[in-house]
Amino acid sequence: MDSSFRLLSKTGDELALLFSPPGALKVGDCVRIYDGELEIAAQAYDLRYGGLRKAIGEVISRLSSPDAKLAAELVAKHAQEFSEFRVAKCKIRGTIENGRFTPGLLRLPSSQARTERMT
Repeated sequence: MDSSFRLLSKTGDELALLFSPPGALKVGDCVRIYDGELEIAAQAYDLRYGGLRKAIGEVISRLSSPDAKLAAELVAKHAQEFSEFRVAKCKIRGTIENGRFTPGLLRLPSSQARTERMT
């Protein structure tokens, strides 16, 4: 299975990434985030296992009754896929420009940024 990463949130110099499969990222691994001309290096410092289904359940409970029923059916249908996702907390380490690493960051990436594990 190919690795999949999605930028969930960004606060200051920290990012949260949704990823799968579970072994695609480990604490200490670095990821590269591409956002147009911006290229950022970040390092995973915490991995959250589980809790995603619970969070989805909380969101469903806040929906109106017809929407909640449909959402609950979708979650049940895709429960195994949800269990494959993890959330990584990452610290931004710097930017990469012309192959050179520079500590620090001038701006945060957009939610549409492409992310991959650095090897």
